[in-house]
Amino acid sequence: MSRFAPGHPDLFAPPPPPPAAPERPPLEQLTALLAILKPATRMPWPDLMTAMEAERHAFWLASQSGEEGQKLVSAIMDETERLFYNAEQAGLDPFADPPER
Repeated sequence: MSRFAPGHPDLFAPPPPPPAAPERPPLEQLTALLAILKPATRMPWPDLMTAMEAERHAFWLASQSGEEGQKLVSAIMDETERLFYNAEQAGLDPFADPPER
């Protein structure tokens, strides 16, 4: 009979490694997202849930980046609203692929 439950951490094992640092600085990530959204004609995400997660992540990055991050996330939200508005005006799903011509 084992003294440990499955998945129970070993109290005497070495501690796990610390979480990795972010791949890129927050301002760089926000700038990259804005660069994707500005020329877009439709949402770059496949569905609303993914878009909402990206929006929340952008706000988190902005909270780590001070005033410059706040300006970037504001521009990102403006671009997102533009994409939603354009899709609504055209009567299209903002996440659907553009129609074939």
